[in-house]
Amino acid sequence: MLRLREDRRPLSSRVRDQVWEMLQGDDYGEGAQLPAESVIATTLGVSRSTVREALRLLEDERVVLVRNGVGRFVAHSPTDALHEELTHLKSTTELMRAIGGNVTTQVLSVELGRPDESVCQHLGLDEDAKVVTVERSRLLKGEPVIYSIDRFAQRIVKGSLQQKRFAGSLFQLMEEQWGIRISYTKALLNATILDKKLAKRLGTSPSQAWVVMNQVHYDAKDRPVLYSQDFYRGDKITFNVLRRRR
Repeated sequence: MLRLREDRRPLSSRVRDQVWEMLQGDDYGEGAQLPAESVIATTLGVSRSTVREALRLLEDERVVLVRNGVGRFVAHSPTDALHEELTHLKSTTELMRAIGGNVTTQVLSVELGRPDESVCQHLGLDEDAKVVTVERSRLLKGEPVIYSIDRFAQRIVKGSLQQKRFAGSLFQLMEEQWGIRISYTKALLNATILDKKLAKRLGTSPSQAWVVMNQVHYDAKDRPVLYSQDFYRGDKITFNVLRRRR
């Protein structure tokens, strides 16, 4: 029996991720039929109603298509792109886990220095504060799909600034070792391309389109603790947004 990863999201969302990972196997190419709900439920150890809701999420994302009276089928290869609900707050590491075992993380640099005006404003720091800047790249099958810059005050750090400490989830590191839990974030999205020097450094085309998400992350006391800039490769990652009319 597969074990669902422990997190705080609804069970249906976690099951959705498990089904996504299942669809990456060799048995599930484009057009392949999914097992019955009862089979998936038994495999994952959850109820059929939970599986049904998880599959509905994948249907909304156009990863899975329904043919009435026949069954559910893979709409496209799920390894081609990651579709993510924009309203779900995850660390980049958690987001990339949905792709499965083909993802690797490169910690490009960890530096300690003075914040510029923008960082001071976003994190509520004075110009004499010291800020840690962590630069990372996530690769899918050897190709860069996410480039991240995370900045936070040195005063919240417990322990060393060795690069290996930042190879996993920064949210998890902050919560489990620094005693800081991210509660919510404010984000701004823009389309962009990387400058030629950075594109060459990452090993990607300078003409490749990216979506940059600028985020300020807050703890439960509404204090800004993390300022991040995440660049998502436009042909590999898309975000879903549910908009309701008021």
